[in-house]
Amino acid sequence: MTGGDINLIQIAEDLSDPIGNLDQSYSTGTWQNTTLACAQSCAAGSTGAIEALGLQLGLSGYPTSVTMNGETLSKTGIQYVENHDHQRFICNFGTVGVDNAPWDELIKQGDRNNNWSRVQPYLIALFTAKGTPLLAEGQEICENYWIPEQISEGRVMVYRPVRWNYFYDEIGKSVIRLFRKLTAIRKAGAQFTEGDHYFINDYDRFNSKGLLAFTRTTATAFSLVVVNFTSEDQTTSYRFPKNGTYTELIEGNNTVTGVVANTDQSIKIPSNYGCIWTM
Repeated sequence: MTGGDINLIQIAEDLSDPIGNLDQSYSTGTWQNTTLACAQSCAAGSTGAIEALGLQLGLSGYPTSVTMNGETLSKTGIQYVENHDHQRFICNFGTVGVDNAPWDELIKQGDRNNNWSRVQPYLIALFTAKGTPLLAEGQEICENYWIPEQISEGRVMVYRPVRWNYFYDEIGKSVIRLFRKLTAIRKAGAQFTEGDHYFINDYDRFNSKGLLAFTRTTATAFSLVVVNFTSEDQTTSYRFPKNGTYTELIEGNNTVTGVVANTDQSIKIPSNYGCIWTM
């Protein structure tokens, strides 16, 4: 555009080389399956999975801007744990049959009743991570279809409409409530959309307890995000950078007061959930 900035979003989808897409083309964003794969490994409890996911949530190795033909373009990655090509994320925690065909592989689905809460920490991490969060249609109400990974007719020949009645049950209400909170938090905090991302790779304080922690910062804002992948509340400690009060943004009932900078401060993270402390 002559005499003005180009405001065009172009998203590449070459999953074999997403970083190369950003480095070598005019694409301003890229699909990438690494975050999804890391989250799946984390759900399976694989060794080192928290570390891998923590780095990927910060898009480690991805460029933030590239100059091409004298023009500098901002670059980012798309972050997701669900999309139309893969099973719903809840399926990673176990699947069940359906009443009229309990053993039919193609129509099994994620165990929504027992495992819906286990999805929550991944959603909190997704919405506060670096990059652009993407939601698959129905993810906001905990849709739970299973889809085979292998290329087959079972991927495309089975009708899988979004069941909007989920919007009105207690699970759907709980999940969409969380999404609305996270959307408002991300929209209100520049640190989540354009700030620095730092993964706190501390095995003793966080990773060994099933916790993933990172900070999002700008020159004027600081947030500590800690998510808990376990079924028990976890208590640990963290050294906040400044004296004062750190408000918890999701539920607002876990604010940390009287903080002394660079001194161990006890923090508690609810099971299958997370906290966002902000000053």
